[in-house]
Amino acid sequence: MRMKQMLTCFTVVSLLFVLPFTGSGQQKEYVKKGVAKDARNYLDLLRILSDTALFENPQEFLNKFPSKEAFTEDRDFGARLEYRFQPGYYAGYWVRALMFKNQMVGFDIYSGGIDSVLFERMLKEEPRLLVGAHKIRPRGADVFHFENKAGMQRYRLAVDHLFGKTELRYRPADAELAKEYDLLMDPFDNYEYGYRCGYGGSLLKARTAIRRLTLANDTSAIREVLISCNPAGRVYAMEAMLAMSKLKMVHLTNNDKRRIYLIITSPILINTCDGCISYKDTAAKIYTLPFDYKHEEETIREENQILEEMGLPKRGGY
Repeated sequence: MRMKQMLTCFTVVSLLFVLPFTGSGQQKEYVKKGVAKDARNYLDLLRILSDTALFENPQEFLNKFPSKEAFTEDRDFGARLEYRFQPGYYAGYWVRALMFKNQMVGFDIYSGGIDSVLFERMLKEEPRLLVGAHKIRPRGADVFHFENKAGMQRYRLAVDHLFGKTELRYRPADAELAKEYDLLMDPFDNYEYGYRCGYGGSLLKARTAIRRLTLANDTSAIREVLISCNPAGRVYAMEAMLAMSKLKMVHLTNNDKRRIYLIITSPILINTCDGCISYKDTAAKIYTLPFDYKHEEETIREENQILEEMGLPKRGGY
């Protein structure tokens, strides 16, 4: 009953928001149909998320999502990311689920549109939703993350079986470095390997993360990322360890060398971005060592000194 009430509230609020900005009766009818489509999207979401067996039958759970587009991205160790996209008039959704050997590890749901606050209320206030999810948290604007603890442990054990556990489970004490570490370790994130991407040449978020860990000389964190459940994260860590070794900043242990060998010889395809081109390729093909961390740090410090003298904002992290 509560779900229906909230859905009715969503439809009314949506109509009040959009109808004043429409002109002719034909346009208003079009808007009404669009809002009805959004309402169906949310009804579908609520119906599926109230399935008490969603983590026990993950493929069936995914197949329940009405979606205009669906595709799969293979990960190693028998894992894969499953995507479902459903557009709406104002409010659509996408689902990204991490599967391990046909078991659900967890998933993200993006709820776009003017009604994201209402959707969050639904998730928090409806007790029947997401039974079996051990961790529920916002992952930024309009994105909600649901994780199954048992599924995550099984996946982590499979990664550890090949790479071996690090000497200790470590996380940076510094809050900002911890955020960068969490990003690189996140198996649900499909961030890309590379340097700068897009028309503006923006530095990739994972590139910024590994650079900050490197410049902080946090080799314990980087060694953890070397056995991350995210394959792109492992390539970043491999690159950082080799660069730091070249600069005599770290000594590569036999374990480091074995893990680097496993990463560089893995057949798994890594999401990569180079300028305006995104593609997938193996670590052996995408990996190069042109990035001089020490020189980068010196260059940015010099730029920041000039920017400071001009009264302009400095580049972050330095």
